[in-house]
Amino acid sequence: MSSGIRGLLEVGRTAVRDLGFMRAIRVLMRKLWRKLRHDRPPNTVEGNLEVWETHDWSQGGEEWTASPEWKEAVLDELLRAHIRKGARVLEIGPGAGRWTEHLIPLASHLTLVDLTPACIAMCRKRFAAERNIAYHVNDGRSLPFVADNAIDAIWSFDTFVHIEPADVRHYVAEFARVMSPGAVGVIHHSRTGRHRRSWRSDMTAERMAEFCEEQGLEMVKQQDSLGGGAISLCQLQTQYKPDIVSVFRKPS
Repeated sequence: MSSGIRGLLEVGRTAVRDLGFMRAIRVLMRKLWRKLRHDRPPNTVEGNLEVWETHDWSQGGEEWTASPEWKEAVLDELLRAHIRKGARVLEIGPGAGRWTEHLIPLASHLTLVDLTPACIAMCRKRFAAERNIAYHVNDGRSLPFVADNAIDAIWSFDTFVHIEPADVRHYVAEFARVMSPGAVGVIHHSRTGRHRRSWRSDMTAERMAEFCEEQGLEMVKQQDSLGGGAISLCQLQTQYKPDIVSVFRKPS
Protein backbone atom coordinates (compact mmCIF):
# COMPACT_ATOMS: atom_id res chain seq x y z
CA MET A 1 0.00 0.00 0.00
CA SER A 2 1.43 3.39 -0.95
CA SER A 3 2.28 6.00 1.71
CA GLY A 4 -0.29 8.35 0.15
CA ILE A 5 -3.12 5.83 0.56
CA ARG A 6 -1.99 4.97 4.09
CA GLY A 7 -1.97 8.67 4.94
CA LEU A 8 -5.49 9.16 3.57
CA LEU A 9 -6.79 6.15 5.52
CA GLU A 10 -5.22 7.46 8.73
CA VAL A 11 -6.78 10.89 8.17
CA GLY A 12 -10.13 9.17 7.65
CA ARG A 13 -9.83 7.10 10.83
CA THR A 14 -8.90 10.19 12.85
CA ALA A 15 -11.81 12.18 11.44
CA VAL A 16 -14.34 9.44 12.19
CA ARG A 17 -13.03 9.02 15.72
CA ASP A 18 -13.05 12.73 16.58
CA LEU A 19 -15.92 14.08 14.49
CA GLY A 20 -18.39 11.22 14.08
CA PHE A 21 -19.05 9.32 10.87
CA MET A 22 -21.35 11.65 8.91
CA ARG A 23 -19.53 14.84 9.81
CA ALA A 24 -16.19 13.19 9.01
CA ILE A 25 -17.47 12.19 5.57
CA ARG A 26 -18.55 15.77 4.86
CA VAL A 27 -15.20 17.17 5.99
CA LEU A 28 -13.23 14.63 3.95
CA MET A 29 -15.33 15.28 0.84
CA ARG A 30 -14.71 19.02 1.14
CA LYS A 31 -11.01 18.34 1.65
CA LEU A 32 -10.86 16.11 -1.44
CA TRP A 33 -12.75 18.65 -3.55
CA ARG A 34 -10.40 21.44 -2.50
CA LYS A 35 -7.38 19.23 -3.21
CA LEU A 36 -8.66 18.51 -6.71
CA ARG A 37 -9.11 22.25 -7.26
CA HIS A 38 -5.70 22.99 -5.68
CA ASP A 39 -7.62 25.18 -3.25
CA ARG A 40 -7.53 25.76 0.50
CA PRO A 41 -10.34 26.68 2.89
CA PRO A 42 -10.49 30.29 4.04
CA ASN A 43 -8.79 31.31 7.28
CA THR A 44 -12.09 31.34 9.14
CA VAL A 45 -12.83 29.32 12.27
CA GLU A 46 -14.74 26.80 10.16
CA GLY A 47 -12.02 26.65 7.51
CA ASN A 48 -9.26 26.11 10.05
CA LEU A 49 -11.24 23.39 11.82
CA GLU A 50 -11.73 21.63 8.48
CA VAL A 51 -8.01 21.70 7.70
CA TRP A 52 -6.43 20.85 11.03
CA GLU A 53 -8.95 18.28 12.30
CA THR A 54 -8.11 16.09 9.30
CA HIS A 55 -4.43 16.99 8.90
CA ASP A 56 -1.90 14.14 8.89
CA TRP A 57 -0.03 14.86 12.14
CA SER A 58 2.31 11.87 11.83
CA GLN A 59 5.35 14.19 11.69
CA GLY A 60 4.24 16.05 14.80
CA GLY A 61 4.29 19.43 13.07
CA GLU A 62 8.00 19.17 12.33
CA GLU A 63 7.21 19.19 8.61
CA TRP A 64 7.20 22.98 9.03
CA THR A 65 10.65 23.14 10.63
CA ALA A 66 13.02 24.62 8.07
CA SER A 67 16.16 23.24 9.77
CA PRO A 68 17.47 22.38 13.24
CA GLU A 69 19.27 25.74 13.23
CA TRP A 70 16.04 27.59 12.42
CA LYS A 71 14.15 25.88 15.26
CA GLU A 72 16.91 26.51 17.79
CA ALA A 73 16.91 30.20 16.81
CA VAL A 74 13.15 30.38 17.42
CA LEU A 75 13.60 28.75 20.82
CA ASP A 76 16.56 30.92 21.86
CA GLU A 77 15.46 34.31 20.51
CA LEU A 78 11.70 34.09 21.02
CA LEU A 79 10.56 31.40 23.43
CA ARG A 80 13.34 31.25 26.03
CA ALA A 81 14.18 34.94 25.67
CA HIS A 82 10.72 36.08 26.73
CA ILE A 83 9.18 33.32 28.86
CA ARG A 84 10.70 33.14 32.33
CA LYS A 85 10.99 29.97 34.37
CA GLY A 86 8.07 29.52 36.76
CA ALA A 87 5.62 31.49 34.61
CA ARG A 88 1.97 30.55 34.19
CA VAL A 89 1.92 30.03 30.43
CA LEU A 90 -0.89 29.98 27.87
CA GLU A 91 -0.20 28.37 24.49
CA ILE A 92 -2.72 28.82 21.69
CA GLY A 93 -2.68 26.31 18.84
CA PRO A 94 -0.22 23.69 20.14
CA GLY A 95 -0.97 21.29 17.28
CA ALA A 96 0.85 18.07 18.15
CA GLY A 97 2.97 19.75 20.84
CA ARG A 98 5.90 20.87 18.71
CA TRP A 99 6.59 23.89 20.96
CA THR A 100 4.75 22.61 24.03
CA GLU A 101 7.56 20.24 24.95
CA HIS A 102 9.86 23.26 25.32
CA LEU A 103 7.34 25.24 27.37
CA ILE A 104 6.80 22.47 29.92
CA PRO A 105 10.23 22.83 31.64
CA LEU A 106 9.64 26.59 32.00
CA ALA A 107 6.02 26.72 33.10
CA SER A 108 4.75 26.33 36.64
CA HIS A 109 1.38 25.77 34.95
CA LEU A 110 0.61 25.45 31.25
CA THR A 111 -2.78 26.04 29.63
CA LEU A 112 -3.14 24.55 26.14
CA VAL A 113 -5.92 25.88 23.93
CA ASP A 114 -6.80 24.69 20.44
CA LEU A 115 -9.77 25.02 18.13
CA THR A 116 -9.19 21.44 16.99
CA PRO A 117 -10.26 18.54 19.24
CA ALA A 118 -7.79 16.20 17.53
CA CYS A 119 -4.86 18.42 18.53
CA ILE A 120 -5.91 18.58 22.16
CA ALA A 121 -6.36 14.79 22.14
CA MET A 122 -2.84 14.32 20.74
CA CYS A 123 -1.33 16.61 23.36
CA ARG A 124 -3.22 14.87 26.17
CA LYS A 125 -1.75 11.57 25.03
CA ARG A 126 1.77 12.88 24.40
CA PHE A 127 2.04 14.75 27.71
CA ALA A 128 -0.02 12.38 29.85
CA ALA A 129 2.74 12.13 32.44
CA GLU A 130 2.75 15.89 33.06
CA ARG A 131 0.63 17.17 35.95
CA ASN A 132 0.86 20.91 35.35
CA ILE A 133 -1.15 21.14 32.09
CA ALA A 134 -4.79 22.11 31.53
CA TYR A 135 -6.35 21.30 28.13
CA HIS A 136 -9.15 23.24 26.43
CA VAL A 137 -10.93 23.21 23.06
CA ASN A 138 -12.19 26.71 22.28
CA ASP A 139 -14.19 28.58 19.65
CA GLY A 140 -11.19 30.05 17.85
CA ARG A 141 -11.46 33.53 19.37
CA SER A 142 -12.12 33.50 23.14
CA LEU A 143 -10.80 32.13 26.44
CA PRO A 144 -13.77 31.93 28.84
CA PHE A 145 -12.14 29.17 30.89
CA VAL A 146 -9.12 31.34 31.84
CA ALA A 147 -9.52 33.62 34.87
CA ASP A 148 -8.62 37.31 34.89
CA ASN A 149 -4.92 38.06 35.53
CA ALA A 150 -4.12 34.32 35.56
CA ILE A 151 -1.42 34.21 32.86
CA ASP A 152 2.20 35.43 32.98
CA ALA A 153 3.17 34.57 29.39
CA ILE A 154 1.34 33.81 26.13
CA TRP A 155 2.98 31.83 23.33
CA SER A 156 1.65 31.00 19.87
CA PHE A 157 3.63 30.01 16.78
CA ASP A 158 2.27 28.90 13.38
CA THR A 159 -1.33 29.51 14.46
CA PHE A 160 -2.19 33.21 14.15
CA VAL A 161 -0.84 33.22 10.59
CA HIS A 162 -4.11 31.41 9.79
CA ILE A 163 -6.51 33.53 11.88
CA GLU A 164 -8.52 36.35 10.36
CA PRO A 165 -8.15 39.90 11.79
CA ALA A 166 -11.61 40.02 13.39
CA ASP A 167 -10.85 36.89 15.41
CA VAL A 168 -7.34 38.11 16.27
CA ARG A 169 -8.93 41.28 17.63
CA HIS A 170 -11.17 39.21 19.91
CA TYR A 171 -8.16 37.22 21.09
CA VAL A 172 -6.17 40.37 21.92
CA ALA A 173 -9.07 41.64 24.03
CA GLU A 174 -8.98 38.32 25.89
CA PHE A 175 -5.21 38.59 26.29
CA ALA A 176 -5.59 41.93 28.04
CA ARG A 177 -8.07 40.33 30.43
CA VAL A 178 -6.18 37.14 31.31
CA MET A 179 -2.64 38.59 31.45
CA SER A 180 -1.28 39.50 34.85
CA PRO A 181 0.41 42.90 35.28
CA GLY A 182 3.82 42.70 33.60
CA ALA A 183 2.90 39.57 31.60
CA VAL A 184 4.33 39.12 28.11
CA GLY A 185 2.82 37.82 24.87
CA VAL A 186 4.77 36.32 21.95
CA ILE A 187 2.55 35.84 18.90
CA HIS A 188 3.64 34.77 15.40
CA HIS A 189 1.23 36.14 12.78
CA SER A 190 0.94 37.45 9.23
CA ARG A 191 2.95 40.58 8.49
CA THR A 192 1.72 41.88 5.14
CA GLY A 193 -1.75 40.40 4.63
CA ARG A 194 -2.74 37.83 2.04
CA HIS A 195 -0.32 36.91 -0.70
CA ARG A 196 -0.90 34.63 -3.67
CA ARG A 197 2.16 32.50 -2.85
CA SER A 198 1.25 31.52 0.67
CA TRP A 199 -1.77 30.60 2.72
CA ARG A 200 -1.79 33.45 5.19
CA SER A 201 -4.61 35.43 6.78
CA ASP A 202 -5.18 39.11 6.06
CA MET A 203 -3.47 40.21 9.28
CA THR A 204 -0.67 42.76 9.22
CA ALA A 205 1.94 44.03 11.65
CA GLU A 206 0.14 47.37 11.79
CA ARG A 207 -3.17 45.77 12.71
CA MET A 208 -1.63 43.81 15.57
CA ALA A 209 -0.07 47.01 16.91
CA GLU A 210 -3.48 48.72 16.68
CA PHE A 211 -5.27 45.86 18.44
CA CYS A 212 -2.74 45.91 21.28
CA GLU A 213 -3.02 49.68 21.64
CA GLU A 214 -6.83 49.40 21.84
CA GLN A 215 -6.47 47.10 24.84
CA GLY A 216 -3.74 49.04 26.62
CA LEU A 217 -1.01 46.52 25.84
CA GLU A 218 2.49 47.83 25.13
CA MET A 219 4.19 46.63 21.93
CA VAL A 220 7.76 45.71 22.89
CA LYS A 221 8.93 44.80 19.39
CA GLN A 222 7.95 43.22 16.09
CA GLN A 223 10.52 40.84 14.63
CA ASP A 224 10.52 39.31 11.12
CA SER A 225 13.87 37.50 11.15
CA LEU A 226 16.27 35.62 13.40
CA GLY A 227 20.01 35.58 13.91
CA GLY A 228 20.41 39.28 13.32
CA GLY A 229 18.59 39.04 10.01
CA ALA A 230 20.46 35.98 8.75
CA ILE A 231 17.54 33.56 9.21
CA SER A 232 14.06 34.17 7.84
CA LEU A 233 11.29 33.84 10.40
CA CYS A 234 9.06 32.25 7.77
CA GLN A 235 9.79 28.60 6.96
CA LEU A 236 8.37 28.97 3.44
CA GLN A 237 10.79 28.97 0.54
CA THR A 238 10.09 32.53 -0.53
CA GLN A 239 11.90 35.80 -1.07
CA TYR A 240 9.36 37.99 0.68
CA LYS A 241 8.68 38.11 4.43
CA PRO A 242 5.03 37.26 5.11
CA ASP A 243 5.41 36.60 8.84
CA ILE A 244 6.29 38.53 11.96
CA VAL A 245 6.37 37.96 15.70
CA SER A 246 4.80 40.59 17.93
CA VAL A 247 6.10 40.76 21.50
CA PHE A 248 3.82 42.80 23.77
CA ARG A 249 3.45 43.41 27.48
CA LYS A 250 0.69 44.28 29.92
CA PRO A 251 1.72 47.32 31.99
CA SER A 252 2.56 46.60 35.62
